[in-house]
Amino acid sequence: MDNLMNFFEENYEAIIVMDKTGIVENINKVGLKQIGYNKEDIIGHHLSKFSKNYSEELYNKMLRKVIKNKRYNDIFYFREKSGKEIIWDSHLYLWRNSGDEKIVKVAKNISKKLKLEECLRESHERFFQAFEKSPIGIVLISEDMKIIEENESFKNILEISDNRYLKRNFKKNIYVDDIEKIENGLKESKKYENTKKIDIRIVTQKRNLRDISLTISYTKQVEIEKEFFILQLEDITNEKITNEKLKLLIKESQSLNKIKDSLLSNISHEFRTPLNRISIALDLLIEEIGKGTAENDLIQIIKKSMNNILEYLENIILMSKIVSKSLTYNLEKFQTKEIIDGILDIKEKNIGNKNVKFEINDKKLGDKIIWGDKEKILKIVSEIVKNSIIFTQIGYIKINLGIVENMLEIKVKDTGIGIPEDIKERMFNILEQGDMSYKKSHSGIGIGLSITKTYVEGLGGTIDFITEVGKGTEFKVMIPIEIIKVGKIDI
Repeated sequence: MDNLMNFFEENYEAIIVMDKTGIVENINKVGLKQIGYNKEDIIGHHLSKFSKNYSEELYNKMLRKVIKNKRYNDIFYFREKSGKEIIWDSHLYLWRNSGDEKIVKVAKNISKKLKLEECLRESHERFFQAFEKSPIGIVLISEDMKIIEENESFKNILEISDNRYLKRNFKKNIYVDDIEKIENGLKESKKYENTKKIDIRIVTQKRNLRDISLTISYTKQVEIEKEFFILQLEDITNEKITNEKLKLLIKESQSLNKIKDSLLSNISHEFRTPLNRISIALDLLIEEIGKGTAENDLIQIIKKSMNNILEYLENIILMSKIVSKSLTYNLEKFQTKEIIDGILDIKEKNIGNKNVKFEINDKKLGDKIIWGDKEKILKIVSEIVKNSIIFTQIGYIKINLGIVENMLEIKVKDTGIGIPEDIKERMFNILEQGDMSYKKSHSGIGIGLSITKTYVEGLGGTIDFITEVGKGTEFKVMIPIEIIKVGKIDI
C-alpha cells in the first residue's frame, strides 16, 4: 500500500485510502491542499464526518457497493476546514494486496464546473461573464460545427495561439474515429433538449492527441430565432493515464496473489509428503511397542501434533484461496453416513480424556444418498464440532443432524466457555479468533470458522449461533442439498 501512496503523491487528483469501513488511512498532498486540513485532522476518522451529503450509514452502504462491484462513482460534498464546501467527482476502487483490502478514492474537484453549469442555467448574461473566466474550455458551435465563440481555456486545450481559428469547423480537430460519436451527441441533445456527456479525443493545433470529457448542451434563443450548442471541454488525459496505471497496479497485485497461492500450495505439498511418511512410521512403531506404554503415549502426542501441523497448512491454503477468490465448488452424490463417520473421527482425534458427554442424534437424517459438495460439507461439520470440543472442558456436546425441506440441518450445542460479546461480531473474520487472552489457552490459529462461513455461504446456506459466556454455544447451519435415494445404497 505504501508503494501505491508513493505513486499517487505527485498525482493530479486527490487520493484518499480508506479501510472497508470508511476510516481514512492516508491522503495525498493534492487532497490535503484542496480540503485545507492537516493529515492528523483527517486520518483515523470516518470520511462521512467531513461530508455534507453523506451520513455514516449512507456512506457505508455505498462502500458495500464498492466491495461488491469492485468500483463505484459518486459525488461527494466535502466541508473544507475553512467552512467552505468543495464538490468531488469521485471514482472508488477496491484495492487488494496480499489479502489486505482497501478502498481507494480518486477525486476530482468539480466545484467550479458545477458552479459554471448553474450560472449557465440562471441567465444569458451571467453565462457570458462566466464564459470568459471559466477554467473549463467552452465553445459555442452551430449545428454544422462551425465555431461561433470560444474562451481562453478552450484555446489553451487546443493549443491555439491566435484568433484565426475562430469560425473554423470544430470537426477538423476531432479524432477521425470520434466524429460520428459527437455528431450523434449533437442530434440527441437537440432532439430531447437535454445535456449529453461523452468522451472523445481531439487533435490540437500542435498535433497532440488529448482525451476530452465533452458536455453538449443545446440552446435556442427564441427572440432572434438562433440556435447553437454549448460545448464544455475538460482535458482528462492525465486522469486516463492515472486510471490506466492504477489498473496495471491492480493487475500486478492479482498476479502476485496467484504466485503466492502457487507457492503456498507447493510448500504445503513439500511438508505433507514427509509428514505422511512419518505418520505411517509412527503407526508401525505403535504396533510394535503396543498400547498402554509410556513410549506409546509419547508417540501419540507426536502424531497428534503432526496432524495439527498438516491441518494448519491445509487451512492456510484454503484461506489463501478464499482471499484470492479462487475457490471452486464440486457437487457429487454421497451417503449421509459419511457425515456421521466424519464426526466420530473428529471426536476420536480431539476429545482425549475430557469429561464431556458426546451425543449424536441423526434420526431426522437417516440413511440417504444426497447431492452436494461432500468435501466442503464434511469440512463445515468438522470445524464446528472441533470448535465445540476445543472450548468445552466439562458437560456435554450435543449434535443434531437432519434434512428439512431439502436443507441439511446441522446443530451443535455445547456447555463450553461461550463467546464474549465483544468477539461475537468478529467470530468469522479472517485470521481473528478474538483477543489474545481468549485464545491463549486454546489450540488453533483462528481461521477454521472463517473457512466454515465462506463454505456455507458459497453453498447457498446460512450459519448462525447463540451463546452465553460461561454456559455454552449453539451453532446452526442450513445447507441446500438434494436427496437422491433413501436407504443404504452402494455408490
